[in-house]
Amino acid sequence: MFNLSENAKYGIIIGIAVFLALVIIWLAFAYAVPGAERFAVPGALVSVALALFIPIWTTYVINIPDLRVEIISIERKIPEDVIIDIAENPELSALLQLSTEPLNNFFPVKTIKTEYNINDLEKLLDNARLKSGDIPNLISRRRKELNEIKTKFNNKTISVADLDLLLRPLSISMHIDEHNLAESFSEVEKAYARRIELISSVFDDIVSNLPAAASRINEIKTKFESECAFFVIHLSIINQGRLGTAIKAPALLRVFVGENRYFDLELEIKDSEAKSDIQASGSKVMLFCSARIADMTAEGKEMIYRYWNRANAALVLVEDIYGTKHASPKHVFAAGLYRREVYQGLSNFASSRRHST
Repeated sequence: MFNLSENAKYGIIIGIAVFLALVIIWLAFAYAVPGAERFAVPGALVSVALALFIPIWTTYVINIPDLRVEIISIERKIPEDVIIDIAENPELSALLQLSTEPLNNFFPVKTIKTEYNINDLEKLLDNARLKSGDIPNLISRRRKELNEIKTKFNNKTISVADLDLLLRPLSISMHIDEHNLAESFSEVEKAYARRIELISSVFDDIVSNLPAAASRINEIKTKFESECAFFVIHLSIINQGRLGTAIKAPALLRVFVGENRYFDLELEIKDSEAKSDIQASGSKVMLFCSARIADMTAEGKEMIYRYWNRANAALVLVEDIYGTKHASPKHVFAAGLYRREVYQGLSNFASSRRHST
């Protein structure tokens, strides 16, 4: 008939047990001590008071959630469904010259796919930078291998196996005539020369176009950040209490911009049904997202453009299912600060006297 929580049931059981214990004690006292009957009524009242006080104290003071909220990061992200077509941005075409596969073979495999979100586009740029740095060393190694085979050829110690080994990095098939190794070696040498020329051309194209590609990606990122980006806040929530709870989906990010001046961003838990519960003595990292900046008011947009990545303080406020509000310590309204602080703290710890030797 009554839908009581486990905590309430536990308190009622304790209250009944305390009440019965005190009644038994008072009855024993009244029976054993002559004239103790006059204390029966006050004793009963004290028993009732204690029986009520203990479960109330247990329910509302001891067995309650005790949450500590801390901002891990504040990031401004572009949705993954925002796609950039490289075919419509010729400055980025050099990024397709090399695939993201390891450059083990002496062969530049082009990337066929042309549509990427901004995160994958930045990975392509990093890949091109990395591979363009590897190409000169790759060419040098292959030339050295070719010269070693040429030395064997000049010393008349070359074999079919040597030519097969030389062909392997080219990823091509070629007939090796063991009765005419001179002609076969000449063909292999020409194939190497063509491949070196091709690789060098790719290298020159990438190196000369990387600055323009990086600049264009920054332009695209800036454009989409103003049009469709949203804020993502990672919160660490630790429950130091003895009762589990859950966080309500709405939350608030308050950014302070001066004395008694601030602006608020409304947040929502991502996947709140699956991720809002916090067990007693447990912890959880929770992800909160804002609406897209483009959907905010003109005043909200202006505040974000003016104060994002500055030294302004911000905090997040959340509410649990029992109606208790919780505020985080202040955190700078900027990206990456938490990680920098952790790295700096770890660096200082490692540099301490205890770890310096």
